[in-house]
Amino acid sequence: MISIRKASQADAHDIAIIQTSSWYATYRGLVCDNFLDNFTATSRIAPWQQILGESDSVFIAVEDNQAIGFAHYSATRDADSNSNTTAELTSIYIHPEHYRKGVGSLLINAVENALKGEDFSAVTLWALKGNDGAHQFYLHAGFEPDGSESYLERIKATAIRYQKRIQNR
Repeated sequence: MISIRKASQADAHDIAIIQTSSWYATYRGLVCDNFLDNFTATSRIAPWQQILGESDSVFIAVEDNQAIGFAHYSATRDADSNSNTTAELTSIYIHPEHYRKGVGSLLINAVENALKGEDFSAVTLWALKGNDGAHQFYLHAGFEPDGSESYLERIKATAIRYQKRIQNR
């Protein structure tokens, strides 16, 4: 049985492993090899410890006492959106061994429920062009492309923004 809970700083190592494992499995061929070759779990632990120490906006999916996925949200970082009313799903990653088992849907539901309690009226996310599985997942979850694209020089890839309206409680 999969459970979802708020992540703590003690989860930073597991989150870093999930993130890098997912990137290796999904983004090879979508982002530049040089970036991906230097994207390590070790390099991701400190950033996640900082995020986890500053907010409670990370959910982690656990099965049999093992972390298998996570999602992080914040107020939008996009200059063309209102950060008081629009949130951003900045990360949602599942360990590749647990793809297509409903983990992502559970994490999206947890984030959306949290956002309703924080009075956000919309949530956005960015997905890389060519990541067809993610695009289908986001469409199925009720997100729609809003026409915005961004070229990410650091990884040499283009991302498409999706948006979903949130029904407040």
